Amino acid sequence: MLGFGNIAKVHALAIEAMPYILDNVSYVPSIKKIYKPGKLKNRWLQSKHVSNIEAIVEDKKIDIVDICSPNSAHRQQACTAIQKGKAVYLEKPLGLNLNEAKQITDALGCWGPVLNQVAFMYRFMPAMVALRDLVQDGQLGEIFNFRFDALHSSYLSEERALGWKLNAKESGGGPLLDLGVHLADSIRFCLGEIKTVSTTLGTVVKERPLADGSRGTVDVEDWAYVNMRLRNGARGILNVSRVAALAEERTTFEVYGSLGSALFEIRQPRSLRVFRHKIGKEELVANPVYSDWGEYLSTIYPPKKLSLGWLADAHFASMANTFNSFTAGEILRKEAPDFHEARMSQAVIEAAYTSAVRSAPVEVSN
Repeated sequence: MLGFGNIAKVHALAIEAMPYILDNVSYVPSIKKIYKPGKLKNRWLQSKHVSNIEAIVEDKKIDIVDICSPNSAHRQQACTAIQKGKAVYLEKPLGLNLNEAKQITDALGCWGPVLNQVAFMYRFMPAMVALRDLVQDGQLGEIFNFRFDALHSSYLSEERALGWKLNAKESGGGPLLDLGVHLADSIRFCLGEIKTVSTTLGTVVKERPLADGSRGTVDVEDWAYVNMRLRNGARGILNVSRVAALAEERTTFEVYGSLGSALFEIRQPRSLRVFRHKIGKEELVANPVYSDWGEYLSTIYPPKKLSLGWLADAHFASMANTFNSFTAGEILRKEAPDFHEARMSQAVIEAAYTSAVRSAPVEVSN
């Protein structure tokens, strides 16, 4: 593992739980080494701590490198791992920006191929997959419009420190990149490719505390609102915020078509609310499965009684798919988000930022 912040701990939880939850796999994953600048505070893991990534990528006993570092480190670390022939599992976004994302995918052509996957774990949530399947099967009819929201309150306090996610050189952007790239990928996955974007964004808290007691300037946005037009003509909204005053975070996907609508709520990943216009009836469909991808997902997604929580469950299934593909020696499912898919989703976010600067619609280009 490269990096050991909060998201890395979610990955670690999923990895350690796999032998107890999955009965029919041929592998037992384990964390061999952890690279983190400075000290590793967790005393139980100090024996795994290494001070440079070479100790990991040069180790022939390590099969997969899991990159959970700040965004600014993704390009160098991913390219180094690829060059050494390691399979790579990478937290989103692929790179600090689209140029870095392209460099990472280009590295696959220069030194690869190696197994690769990005942690777009929404693709591994049962209700999300069901939403995609209903759309692709035409059960919602022609899709007219949609709304994908990710609303957090985590940065609403002005006393939250100026960490790396609020520094453009380290993060690449605010919630439009941090949260929005998940939504952009989900829109592409469920509804189709995005043609044009038009963005409004803003920063609510412009200064935050530094470690020395002074205050520093925030140079990323706190919220963003993106109007989108898909190549198939559907129109919709991507809405993200880290300063939404809510009791708990809210992530919802709404899709409206000529035959009905569907609502996905991230805290109910096993249920999808579906309205069918002809019969005038709405139903909450539990554990929906409409496709081969959904069937496969049911074999790697933790059962309800063994749930680790919606976030860890989704990461669990995403990582299990990577391990399944690695042991099989091939990419088992085309639905899994590889580096090329992640690059296309990052191109959407790049266009959205460009639109905000120009105050005009921008066409998405990979």
